[in-house]
Amino acid sequence: MLVWFIFFYISLLSFFLYIFLFFFVAIQAFYVIIINRVYFFEYWCRFKVTYQILRNIHVSSLFF
Repeated sequence: MLVWFIFFYISLLSFFLYIFLFFFVAIQAFYVIIINRVYFFEYWCRFKVTYQILRNIHVSSLFF
């Protein structure tokens, strides 16, 4: 009975540990994806603004 209880306790503990690890990895991956999207969006906006400024400088330098 005691051996069965110890085995059941260890299997239950490992089961919860696997669930916790799965959720931890999933939350971390989700967090990294969201942060990368935000950084990518910010980088893309900055790139567009820089491109527009450079294009305006180029166009104005053609006229002057």
